[in-house]
Amino acid sequence: MHSISWNLRAFSFSVILSFVFIGCRTSDTKFSPDAAFTPYIPAFTTGHISARSPILVRITQDQRWKDSSLATIQKVFDFSPSINGTAYWHDELTVGFRPAERLQQDQTYSVEFELGDLVHVPKNLSTFKFQVTTFRQGVDVRITDMQSLSATDLEWQRLIVSVYTSDDATDQDLAGCFNAIQNGRNGDLPLTWEHEPNGHYHRFTVDSVRRSDAASVVDISWNADRIGSDDKGALPFDVPAIGELALISATTFSDGEQYATLLFSDPLDPAQDLKGIVGIAGTDELRISIDGNKLVLYPTERLSGEQQGYVSKSVKNVNGKELGKDVTVELTFEELKPAVRMVGKGVILPSGEGMVMPFEAVNLSAVDVRVVRIYESNVSQFLQVNALDGDRELARVGRLVARKTVTLKTTDAPDLGRWNKFYLDLEQYFKAEPGAIYRVDLSFSRKHSVYPCEGVITDDDSPEREQSWEQEQAAYDLVNDYYYYDDYYYEDYDYREREDPCTPSYFVNRGSVSRNLIASDLGLIAKVGNDGSMLIAVSDIRTTTPLSGVKLDVLDMQRKSMAQVVTDREGLATLPPSKHKPFLLVASKGTQRGYLKLDDGSSLSVSEFSVEGASIDRGIKGMLYGERGVWRPGDSLYLSFILQDALHKLPKDHPVVLELTDPRGRLDQKHVRTSSVNGMYVFRCATAAEAPTGFWHATVTVGGTSFHNTIRIETVKPNRLKVLLEVPNDRIDAGSGNVIKLKSHWLHGAPARDLKSRVTVTMSRGTPKFKGYDKYEFNDLRTWVPEEEQVAFDGTLSAEGETSFTLNVETGKSAPAMINTNIVTRVFEAGGDASMDRQSFPYYPYTSYVGIQPPTLNSAWGTMHTDTTYAIGVVSIDADGKALGGHQLKAQIYKLNYNWWWDGDIDGNANYISSPSVELRKEEILTTDSKGRTKLKFRIDRPEWGRFAVRITDPASGHASALQVYMDWPGWEGRSRREDPEQAAMLSFNADKEKYNVGEQATLTIPSAGTGRALISLETGSRVIDAEWVELKDKETKYTFLVTADMAPNVYAHVTLIQPHEKTLNDLPIRLYGVIPILVEDANTHLEPLITMASEVRTDIPFTIEVSEKNGDGMTYTLAIVDEGLLDLTRFKTPDPWNHFYAREALGVRTFDLYDQVIGAFGRQLQRILAMGGSDDAGPAEGARANRFKPVVRYVGPFTIAHGKKAKHSFTISNYVGSVRVMVVATDGEKAYGNTEKTVPVRKPLMVLATMPRVLSPGELVDLPVTVFAMDAKVKNVSVKLEPNDMLIPEGPAEKNITFKTTGDQVVTFKVRVKEGIGVAKMKVTVAGAGETAYEKIELQVRQPNLPVTDVTETALEPGQSWTHTPQALGVTGTNSAYVEVSTIPPVDMTRRLQYLIDYPHGCLEQTTSKAFPQLYIGNVMELPDRFVQQMRANVEGGLRKMTQFQRSDGSFNYWPGGDNYDTWTSVYAGHFLIEADRLGYAIPGNLKTNWLAFQRKAARDWNNSTSQGWTRQQTQFTQAYRLYVLALAKSNEIAAMNRLRDQSGLDLRTKWMLAAAYARIGQVDAAKALVKDLETNVPQYTEMYWTYGSDLRDEALIAEALLGMGETARAAAVVQRISKRLSAESWYSTQSTCFGLMAVARLTEKSQLGKGLSYSITLGGKSQDKFSEKAISRTELTIPDGKASVALNNTGKNLLYVRVVRTGTPLAGEERASKNGLNMAVSYENLNHDPIDPKRIEQGTDFIAEVTVSHPGILGPYYQLALTQVFPGGWEIRNSRMEGNENGTASDYFTYQDIRDDRVMTYFDLYKGRSVTYRLMMNAAYTGRYYLAGAHCEAMYDHTVNGRSQGQWIEVVKPGRAQ
Repeated sequence: MHSISWNLRAFSFSVILSFVFIGCRTSDTKFSPDAAFTPYIPAFTTGHISARSPILVRITQDQRWKDSSLATIQKVFDFSPSINGTAYWHDELTVGFRPAERLQQDQTYSVEFELGDLVHVPKNLSTFKFQVTTFRQGVDVRITDMQSLSATDLEWQRLIVSVYTSDDATDQDLAGCFNAIQNGRNGDLPLTWEHEPNGHYHRFTVDSVRRSDAASVVDISWNADRIGSDDKGALPFDVPAIGELALISATTFSDGEQYATLLFSDPLDPAQDLKGIVGIAGTDELRISIDGNKLVLYPTERLSGEQQGYVSKSVKNVNGKELGKDVTVELTFEELKPAVRMVGKGVILPSGEGMVMPFEAVNLSAVDVRVVRIYESNVSQFLQVNALDGDRELARVGRLVARKTVTLKTTDAPDLGRWNKFYLDLEQYFKAEPGAIYRVDLSFSRKHSVYPCEGVITDDDSPEREQSWEQEQAAYDLVNDYYYYDDYYYEDYDYREREDPCTPSYFVNRGSVSRNLIASDLGLIAKVGNDGSMLIAVSDIRTTTPLSGVKLDVLDMQRKSMAQVVTDREGLATLPPSKHKPFLLVASKGTQRGYLKLDDGSSLSVSEFSVEGASIDRGIKGMLYGERGVWRPGDSLYLSFILQDALHKLPKDHPVVLELTDPRGRLDQKHVRTSSVNGMYVFRCATAAEAPTGFWHATVTVGGTSFHNTIRIETVKPNRLKVLLEVPNDRIDAGSGNVIKLKSHWLHGAPARDLKSRVTVTMSRGTPKFKGYDKYEFNDLRTWVPEEEQVAFDGTLSAEGETSFTLNVETGKSAPAMINTNIVTRVFEAGGDASMDRQSFPYYPYTSYVGIQPPTLNSAWGTMHTDTTYAIGVVSIDADGKALGGHQLKAQIYKLNYNWWWDGDIDGNANYISSPSVELRKEEILTTDSKGRTKLKFRIDRPEWGRFAVRITDPASGHASALQVYMDWPGWEGRSRREDPEQAAMLSFNADKEKYNVGEQATLTIPSAGTGRALISLETGSRVIDAEWVELKDKETKYTFLVTADMAPNVYAHVTLIQPHEKTLNDLPIRLYGVIPILVEDANTHLEPLITMASEVRTDIPFTIEVSEKNGDGMTYTLAIVDEGLLDLTRFKTPDPWNHFYAREALGVRTFDLYDQVIGAFGRQLQRILAMGGSDDAGPAEGARANRFKPVVRYVGPFTIAHGKKAKHSFTISNYVGSVRVMVVATDGEKAYGNTEKTVPVRKPLMVLATMPRVLSPGELVDLPVTVFAMDAKVKNVSVKLEPNDMLIPEGPAEKNITFKTTGDQVVTFKVRVKEGIGVAKMKVTVAGAGETAYEKIELQVRQPNLPVTDVTETALEPGQSWTHTPQALGVTGTNSAYVEVSTIPPVDMTRRLQYLIDYPHGCLEQTTSKAFPQLYIGNVMELPDRFVQQMRANVEGGLRKMTQFQRSDGSFNYWPGGDNYDTWTSVYAGHFLIEADRLGYAIPGNLKTNWLAFQRKAARDWNNSTSQGWTRQQTQFTQAYRLYVLALAKSNEIAAMNRLRDQSGLDLRTKWMLAAAYARIGQVDAAKALVKDLETNVPQYTEMYWTYGSDLRDEALIAEALLGMGETARAAAVVQRISKRLSAESWYSTQSTCFGLMAVARLTEKSQLGKGLSYSITLGGKSQDKFSEKAISRTELTIPDGKASVALNNTGKNLLYVRVVRTGTPLAGEERASKNGLNMAVSYENLNHDPIDPKRIEQGTDFIAEVTVSHPGILGPYYQLALTQVFPGGWEIRNSRMEGNENGTASDYFTYQDIRDDRVMTYFDLYKGRSVTYRLMMNAAYTGRYYLAGAHCEAMYDHTVNGRSQGQWIEVVKPGRAQ
C-alpha cells in the first residue's frame, strides 16, 4: 500500500480495517463509517495521524451544491472531544479542518461531518461519521559520539545525542524535556539542538563536558510530558579521566559496506601505522581509517554474527599517549534485515528479454506478488495523471488480476541471508493483453522472514492480518476509489521495536516495491516544433531497424485524436503545424503498442548543450525599438516595430497591439495598428510631465506572440560634452597596471579644454567566466566587496581635453573571483554642469584561480551521503583561463555548525573560517597535473552529519573557492541506499566548420561503434527542416548535407544514436543524444542604407538628408535625428535589425523519446529546466510649468523607396549647439534588413551655451556662466547680453563684451537674483560679433520650498447687519490668495479643508481617494463659480483614472502604486469612492469597479473573525462592517455575511453603527435600529496611524451616515453640528477624517432643509453684487490681498450668516523653524570619506552625501505611514543612482515607497518604538550661488501630532578654493 502526506484512505477499506483502532485511548465507542456514503465521499482522513495534521474530507465531483461559502463550512465539522480550529477549502473538492492547536497525543476523535449542509443528499446521509486517532508520542535516545573541542587540548569535550520522536515534534518544547549533568553537580550542561525538517529526527550537543583527573559520569535524563508523552528515562555516559586513553564504545554497520567504529576518549594520532595492531580476529584483509577520536575498520569480506575486535596497547592519541593495555571488544555484525528491492529501472520490456522482471531480496523465503492490469483501452486515461511508471488512480483504469506467494528457495539453494537476484516470469500476463501496462507489486510479511531471532519461535501458521482475494478485488469495484490508503499502527505495534526484525513492529507498514511493465519493441522518437509541427520516428528497440506501416495516433489532453498518420519506409512520419497542443503519442503495429507522453517537462533536456539564443514563438519574429535609450517625463516616445512573418501565417490587417506600462506595473496606454508599411509599424506615445520615473515596459502583441522592450524614463539632463573612457581589452586585471585613457570634447567638436573630471567606481560581486570551466565554482562561501563609491581619478584635463591615470581600487580581503565594476565618468563645465558616461567592466582581482567541480548527486535534495567517498574535481588556472600545471593548492574540510554564517559581520570582510562555529576537520596539499587538474577525495563517516565546507586555496594568489555540502546518513534509518552512478546519455560530435554560407556542404563527424543507427535531425528555432536515419560505421560516421537559405541564421544538428537492445557490446547507454549549433549566413538578407548630407549643420538653417540603398535595392525605413547628449547618457546604439532578426536562434524543437524507460537501457535523466522564458492628477490644474530640457529629437517615417530610387528630407534645428546622430533603420518587408548612422555637429562660427540650475526659489542669487565659442578666426569682439523675464533680475550689468585672440571658448559669468514670487523664469542669452549671432533660451521653474500657511478671519451677521474687512498680504507673491465663504450652517471652512486634501503632497491610495471623494458632493451644497465646478469634476475623473495604478490582479488595491502592499481598509475605502462616483454618473475606467466588487464579495464571504498580525478583533470586525456597507451601496448585498457578523459577540460601538448603516441601506431599517438601540453617538477621542486610519471625527461622520440612512435626520443633524464645529477650528485632521467630515456635512445638507437659503450682497472693488442661493454655502474669490482692497458684506436675508475670510500663502524662506513632536530628526552631510561637512558653504564640484536619521523616542507605540520630504536647493544636483548604476553606493534603510524628482525626494516608511531609520542620497554641489535649503520635514500622515522638521538655512556653492 502507499500513503500520502494527509493520510486519506479509500472508502472501501474503512470497514475491512476498522478493527485497527483497538488499544487507543478514546472517549467514544469505536465504529466504522457507513459505506452508503461512498457515492458522495470517496476519501477522508482516518486511521492514525500526526497531532499536527489537518482533517480532510473529499466530496465527489458533479454533486448539486447547496452552499460552498467559507461561512458555511465553518459549521460542518463537529468533534468529540471538541477541537477548536478553522475549516477551509483544501482544493476544489476537499474540505479541510485545521486545528488551532496541536491535537492530544494517543487520542481518538470522533468526527461528524454535516455533508447535507453542502450538497443535496438523502436525509439519512446528511451526517457522515468517522474517527481518527493521533499517534502516541514517544522518544528514543542514543549517544552517538564524543568529540574534543581541540585536537590537542583534551580537557573539554562534547557529546552528540540523537533523539527520535514517534510523532512530529515541530513547535513542541522537546528541548525542555532534556537535561544533562556531570557527576551530579549543580548546573545543567548546555545543550545545543538541531532538528530535521520532518520533525521526527533531532540531535543535540552536550557541551562543556569536562575531563578531569578522575573519571566521571554524564547523566542525560528526560521527561517527555512537555510533548504529550509519558516517556521518561536516563542514559549515563562514562567520561574517562583526562590522562587516560580509553575505548568508550564500539558499533557496527552492516547495510551496504560493512564497518566497525571504535570510539576512543581522545583523538588518535593519524600518522601512526596501525597495521597488525588493530583488527578483527580471523580477518586478514582490513582497511583502517582514523577520523578524530574514531577508529573505523572496514573488512574486505562480509562478516556476520559475533566477531572479536582487538586493539593493541601501543595505539596512541594525538599527544603520543598510549592506550597502555591490550583491549578486545565484541563486535556483532547483524544479519541484513528482511527486505526486497527492484533491480535497475525502466518500464518497457522488449521481447528479447524473455518477459522476466529482476528483483533482489534478503532474509526472505518468499514474497507476495500482486499484478494489476491497466487495460489497453485505459492507458491514455492512466497517463493523464501518471508517467509510465506512475501509480495514481489505479482503480479508475485497472484491476488486480493476480495475487500469489512466490517462494525464493530455488534449486540452486542460495544463501538467503545475502542479497540475491531473482527473476519473475510474467509472460502469461503479457500474452493475455499485449498492449496493457502491468503493475507488479512485491511485498513480504513476518512469516516470510528467515532472519535469525534467538529465543523467538516463528510459527508460519500463526494468523496474520491479511485480506482475502475477494476483499482486495472489492477495492476495484467502488466508484472513485483510488490511491488514498492509510498507514495503520496495530495494537501490538511498538515504535521502539520498529527496526527489530524479531518483533511484529518491524513488519508493520514495511511497505512494498513496485514496477510498471509493458511489453513492446516499438522505439518512439517525437520532435515537436514551436510552430506546432511534428516529426515522428519509429524503430525496433531490439535491432534499431526503422519500422514502416506503424499507425500513429496523436491525442490531446482530453484523449481526443488530433491527427493520425502511418510511418513511411524510413520509419518516419510528419504532421503539419497545429495550434492544438499534443499530449500523448500512441503507436501500434500488430499486437505491439507504444506510448510516449508529449507534455511539458517530458522532453529530453538539452540544457547541457549549446542551444541558447533568441526564442521563436509560432514562427513569428519582431523587433521593438525606440529612437533613444532614456526619456524625460513629458517627452514623446517614438516606438517602432518591425514584423517578420516569414511563413505568412498572419492574415492581412492582423492587429498589432502596443501596451505601455509604468514602473509600478500599471497600464499607461494602449495603441492598436491594423496596417503597416512593409511590416513596419510606428507608435507615437506622449508621456505626462509627472509620469513616474524608472523602468517602463513596452509590449507588442501580434498573433498570440509578444515582444518586449524596456523604456527608461528619468529626470535626466542631456550631456553637452562627449566623454570617452578607454579600458584596455575591456577588462581590468590584477597587477597589469590598468592605465586608463580619458578624452572629452564639446559635442560640437571643440576640445574640453582644462575642464575638471572625476571618475568614480562602485563594485559588486560578479561571476567569473572561464571558457571550458562552466561546471566549476570559483567563489568562496562568503565574499565581500566594499559597496561605497571610490574615486579613481579627480583632476583636470589637458588643453586637448585628454588625460590618463592608473586605476587602483580597494577590493577588501575577501574579494570574489570576479568583480563587476561600475565606472562613472563625469566631466564638469566651468559653470558646474556635468556630462556623464557610465561603463561596466569585469575586474579579476587575482593572478591565479582555483576552481571546484561539485560532484554529481542522485539525491533530489542535493544531499551527499556519509560512508561514501566522493571525488571532487579541482582545477588551477590563471586570470586568462589558461591551465597551471604543477601548481600547489591547499585543501581544507570544515564542519559548519548551524550558526556559522552569522558569526561576525554577515556582509563584512571577516573570514568565516575563523568563526568559532567552524571546525577544521582535514587539511592536505594538492598538486595539479599538466592540465591544471587534480582530485580531492572527500568522505564523511557516521555518525557525523550536517553541513561541511570544502575549501581550496591557491597560496600563490590568495584566491579561494569553496563548496558547501550537506552530509547525512543514507536513508532515514541509516541504511545504505546507494545506487550505482548512472551514466549520462550524452553524445559529443562536431561539424567541419563553425559557420557556413548558403549553398555550401556541411559535414558532421559522429563517434560510433559500428552497430545501430543515428537519427540526424536538422532543426531551427521553430521546426524540423529535415531528418534521416543513418547506419553507424565503425569508429566514426560522417554525414554531409547542403546548407540552404531556410537554415539561416543557424540550424541545430540533433543526433540521436541508438544501439540495438539485443546486441549491446559496450557499456554505453542504449540511446545517446547530442546537439550542436551550426551558423549560417545568407548574403541576400543584407540591406545597406546610405545617408548623404552636409558634414555639419548650422543652427536655425534648414538642411537636407538624402536616403538611398547602396545596391539600389528598394526598402522601407524610419529616420531619426537625436541629440548625441541624450544618446550618450545610456551609450545608445543605433537599432540593428539584421543582427536582431539574424541573431542566433534558440533551439525551438523539443524531442521526446522512451529509451530511458527501456529495461536494461541505463540512460541518465538529465536535469530538466521548465521555461514557460509626486504631484497627483486629482489636484487642481496648476499654472504653466517650465519645460526645462526640451529634447532635440526628430522622427519621421516609415517611408518606402523603390528599386534604384532615393528620397530627400528637410529639417531645421533651433536653439541648440552640439551634435546629432542621424539614424536610418530599414527593411525590405520580407527578409532583408540594415541600418546606418551618421553623426554631424550642429554649430555656427559663433555659439553660446548658458548654465543654470534645474529649479530656483524666490530670493536666491545665482551665477549664470555663459560659455561663448568662437570657431572662426574672424570672430574677435563679442557682446553677451541677458534678456530675462520679470522673474529674474540681473545683479550688475546685463551685457558684457569679450575679445577672442584665437579660436576657442571663453566663459562670461553674470549674477541673477530671483524675484520674491513663484512661476516660470525665462532667460534668453544672445551673443553677437563679426556679423554672426547666436542665442540660447532657458526656461526653469521658480518654486517655493516651504509649506503654505493659512489665516482665517470670521464673523456672524444677523439679518440686516453689514461687515467690512481689508485683508493683508500673506506670503510670497504668487503663492498668496484669499476668498470669502458665507454659509447658513455653522462654519465648516469647507473650502480650506478641501484645499488641504487637494494640496496634500503624498499620493498613496488613501490620500488619492480622500482628495477626490468629497468633491462628489461639495457642488451640491456650495455655490461655486462654473470653473470651480468643472475643476472639481476634472479632479474626480483624475482620481478615478489614477486608481487604475493601484489595482491588483485580484481586484483589490495596493496602498502604493505597484509592488505588493495590499491594505485592507483602504481597499474598501477606495471602493466606496468608486461606488458613489458610479452612482453619480461618473465613468469608471475599464473593469475597475467590477473586479473590485468580485474581490470584496469573496472577502466578505470568507471573513471568519480571525485577526491578522497587529490587528485587534474590533478593527477586523469594523472593517468587515464597512465592507458590507459599501457592498450594500453597490447593491451587491451579502446578507449572510451581515447576519454572521451581527451574531458575533463583543461588537464595539462603531462596528454596530456601521453594520446598522448596511442594514438600513438594504431596506432592513428595523434590524438597523435594533442593532443600535440605546447606543451613544459620541465616540471617545482617538487616532489611528494604520489599520483603519480612523479617528473619533471619522467615526462620528459614519454614525451620521447611518442615522441618515435610518431616516433619523434630527439625530444626524446633532452629530453633524459637532463635526462642523470641529472642522471650523484650527485643529488638524487626517485626510480621511477630513474627507468623511466634509461628506457628512454635505450629505446632511443635501437631505434636509438645514441652513438652506442664502441672501446677501457683497461689494468688491467698489462694485456691489446681490447673492441668492438655495444652497447652504457660497464662496467668492477675492483679489490678491495687498492691505488696500476691502470686501463688504450685507445680510439681506432672514437667516443668520456665518462669514469667513481665508488667506493662504507661503512664507519667505528662512521663516520656518525646527520642531520635533514625537519624532527626532537629525540631518547631516558628509563627504565620500564619511567626514562631516558644513552645507553652508560647499565648493563647486564636491560630491557628498545628504543623510537624514528619523528616530522614534519610544514614548508612544509604533508609527505607521510616515512621510519624509526633502527639498534640495537648485545649486545641488541629486545624483541619479539608477542612471549611474551605483544604487549600492549609499546604503539606506528599508522604505515602503520612494519618489525621486528633479529637486526633491519623498520617502514613506513605518517606524517602530525605540527604532531609527537612516536615508542617504548622493549629491553634487553643481552651480555657484546662494540658495535656500529647506528643512527636511517628516510627519505621520494620519496623526499630525507626530511630526518633525529640521531648520532650513541659506547655503552657498562657491568656486573651488573659496570654501573657507
